[in-house]
Amino acid sequence: MATATKPDFKSQATQSTTSDLIAQDIQRVATQVGMPPHFMSHNVYIHNGGQYQLGQHCALTKLGGYRQLVSTYFPPILSPSYKVTMDGMKATHRKAVKAIGNYDLFLEDLERVMGGMKSLRVTPYKAKTHAKTQRGLALVVSDLHIGHDVDPDETNHRYGVIEEARTVAHIVRTACEYKRGYRDDTELHLFLLGDLIENILHGPNGSALLHIQTCRAMWILGQMIAQLAKNFKVVHVYCIPGNHDRDTAIHPGRAIAQKYNALGTTIYYGIHQRVRDIKNVLWHQPKTPWIDTTILGHRIWASHGDTNFSIGNPGKSINTSVIETKMNKINASLRDRDEYKVFISAHVHTGLFMRMNNGCNLVVNGGGVTPDAYVNTLDIHESPQCQAMFEITPRYAVGDARFIDMTGVLTDKSLDQIIVPFRGLEF
Repeated sequence: MATATKPDFKSQATQSTTSDLIAQDIQRVATQVGMPPHFMSHNVYIHNGGQYQLGQHCALTKLGGYRQLVSTYFPPILSPSYKVTMDGMKATHRKAVKAIGNYDLFLEDLERVMGGMKSLRVTPYKAKTHAKTQRGLALVVSDLHIGHDVDPDETNHRYGVIEEARTVAHIVRTACEYKRGYRDDTELHLFLLGDLIENILHGPNGSALLHIQTCRAMWILGQMIAQLAKNFKVVHVYCIPGNHDRDTAIHPGRAIAQKYNALGTTIYYGIHQRVRDIKNVLWHQPKTPWIDTTILGHRIWASHGDTNFSIGNPGKSINTSVIETKMNKINASLRDRDEYKVFISAHVHTGLFMRMNNGCNLVVNGGGVTPDAYVNTLDIHESPQCQAMFEITPRYAVGDARFIDMTGVLTDKSLDQIIVPFRGLEF
C-alpha cells in the first residue's frame, strides 16, 4: 500500500522567505532610483545595486522570474477612470482586430472573384450621325431701363447713352455667335418682356426726359432686331410691357387691366415700323399681359412678372411650392397635351433656370442695367447684368442654356460698331 507524501512545509516557507527578501531588495532599489517598483525593469534593478539576478539556478528564476515577482508584490494601482479608459481601449482593440480579420477575408474573396473575371474590353463610343434637327434659340431681353442715366458722382459708376447701347450690342453679338454651325436649322425667338425704359417712378432722379427715353429705346432696339435678322433665317419678336413701361397718368400703380395701354406699346410699335420691311422678322404683339406661343411642339408662357405669374424675388428666397401652384393653376384649364412646358419671367433682376417637380421649366431673366440711386437705398451697389438665352429642339423644351454676362463690356468700344449709341433727335 502506497504511503501518501507529506507536504514539504519547510520548502514552502523557504520559498516564501526568499521571495520576501527579493521583494524587499526590489523595493530598496526602486526607492533609490525614485520610481514605482512596477515600472522598474530587471535591467535597471541590477544596474542600481540589485542583489538577485536571473539565471538557470538562481532563486529569482525558480520563483517565476523578475516580472512575475514584481506583479505579485507590487501590482499597479489603477484609478476608476483609468480602468474605464483601459477597458475602452481594450474593447476598441478587439473591434479593430475583428475588423482587420473581416477585411482580410473580404480581400481574399475579392481577389478570388476578380481572378475569375474576364478582361474588360472597352469599345470607343462613336456618336451617331443624326439627321438635321430643327432648332429654336430663345433670347430673353428685359429690364434694360434705357435712359436711367446713372450719375457717377452720386453712385460711383457711369451708365448712360453709351453704356446702354454697348449692353444691347453685347447681347446681339453673343446671340449671333451662338452655334453658328447650326444656323441654317435655327430660328431666333426674341422675347421682349418689358421694362425697356426707366420711366420716372421713384421721384426726382437723373433719368433722361421721359419721351427721350422712348426714342432711345426705339433707336437701340430697332438696330438690335435688324442685326439679328442678318444672322438668323427667321426672327420671331414677342412684345409685352413691364411696370416701368406703363403710363403713370393711366396706371399710377401696377397695371391690373389694360396693361397694353402703356408707353411700352408705343415703343414696340415704333420699333415694328422701323423693321417692318425686313421680311424675315415676324412680329407678335398681343394685348394680353402674357405671351402664349408654341415652339417646336413646346408651349411657352412669358410675362414680365410684376402682375401675372409673379413668383417673388429669387434674390431673397425661392418658394418652389408657390411657383408650382401658379403653374398648375394656369395649366389646369388646358388639356394635358396643350399645357405650358416653359414659363418665362423677368422683373426681379435675378437670373434663374430651374426644372420644377411638375415637369415644367422655369426661366427667370436677369437684369440688364447697373444699380441707380434708388437701388443704392436698398444697400445694393453692384448687380450683375445678365440676360437669358436657351436652345429649343423637338426633344428639349429647354436645352442648352446660358446667361449672357455683361461684365466688363461697358468699356468695350468695339461694340459701338454693332449698336450705334443714340445721338439725338436730329441724327
